[in-house]
Amino acid sequence: MTILAESGADAVVAVAGEIDMDNAGQMQRFLIGLLHDQRPGRVVLDMGEVTFLGSAGIHALVTSQLEADGLGARLEVRDVQPPVRQVMDICGVADMLGLPV
Repeated sequence: MTILAESGADAVVAVAGEIDMDNAGQMQRFLIGLLHDQRPGRVVLDMGEVTFLGSAGIHALVTSQLEADGLGARLEVRDVQPPVRQVMDICGVADMLGLPV
């Protein structure tokens, strides 16, 4: 994971590859650490290079969103590939993560 840019109250984070049970915890720790350490008003998670999203990845995203809510921030997912979007739609989290309809 790489922070691409920070501008004002926003942080932009890019994630690539597969998000599964082997690395979802790392992503979650990274996002929650960013929320606590830098206190951005919004974290934009660019998932344009994510090729697979498993249930552990969904859990990490939801947990990170709930943590952001508790801190008065927002986690927004952007640039999701169709297979990854389908997983988010099936799990009912696309709207929660700020994806357009």
